[in-house]
Amino acid sequence: MVHRLGIESANIGFFNIGKPDLIEKPRAEKRGVWIGPEKHKIVGKRLETARKKAGVTQVELAKRLGKPQSFVSSYESGQRRVDLLEFASIVRAIGGDAGAVAEEIFGALETPRRQNAAASLGRTPVGHMSRKPRV
Repeated sequence: MVHRLGIESANIGFFNIGKPDLIEKPRAEKRGVWIGPEKHKIVGKRLETARKKAGVTQVELAKRLGKPQSFVSSYESGQRRVDLLEFASIVRAIGGDAGAVAEEIFGALETPRRQNAAASLGRTPVGHMSRKPRV
């Protein structure tokens, strides 16, 4: 169809949908980095460890944060994501060092990547001896 301005356009109404359009599955495009639930569990576990080191219970921490105890439980179990501002508030509420807790989290997140990289190169990850050393 040609408009009065001389621009050609296609009719993309309902009746222009062909059978191949209905049968063909949509192709998944590559998306950005996906942060899976296993990584949220690592973050939660490290925050739980920091809380316990500080000698603070979930109930005490929840009161300090002005949140219900279920809030603390849900992020510690990895069921809830923690953003940067919440992370800072949580660590401050237990009297911890945000940098030290972050380093622990980053270290735990890096470990599986290093092991996978070593495996893909056919190497044994450091600290894991698969065979006996030669004498």
